[in-house]
Amino acid sequence: MENTLFNEDLSDLKSFLFNARLASYASNKEPQAVDGIKKFTFSEDKHPKLLYCDSYVGSVRFLGQEIIFYNPNKTKEAHNDYNPIWSMIYSGFVFPHLEESEQEDIFQYLRDALRQIKPNLIPRRGPECLPGKDYIYKNHFFGGKKGDMYNFSGKEKIFSRDISGLEGEVVYQCEYEGGWLHNYF
Repeated sequence: MENTLFNEDLSDLKSFLFNARLASYASNKEPQAVDGIKKFTFSEDKHPKLLYCDSYVGSVRFLGQEIIFYNPNKTKEAHNDYNPIWSMIYSGFVFPHLEESEQEDIFQYLRDALRQIKPNLIPRRGPECLPGKDYIYKNHFFGGKKGDMYNFSGKEKIFSRDISGLEGEVVYQCEYEGGWLHNYF
């Protein structure tokens, strides 16, 4: 089937995902919380047929899923009939032996790193490397045969800086993978 949803290089879909991620966890906003599940949703006028949802559970140890839904019949009056077309799952942890204040600092640094991603690098969660004052963020990304959005995986880690300012111990890690759920192309 021919791609009738997005431009050929998927830059418009990547732009939507980029905007959604910046408006959710990376934004420092509080998620909706129901029955222990934290959730962010996002939509924009530029892409009215798309809806983004990021749901996760846990904190020090967490797992979650991002989903992009598509509604081919979406109008301003219709709010249902969305179909999931793309998803990414993720699971990770901050080492529990760390003080609570340090764990909070690590999650704040993670948000800072996630805001540094460029739209053309989506669906990666963050940049390849982001050295900071106290931490170093690293992201190893593996794209699929058809391109990043179709099938991918990655692993991100945050290292503390040792006394000399070099990469110290791992204090956070997260693995993620995802791709298309339906072949609209």
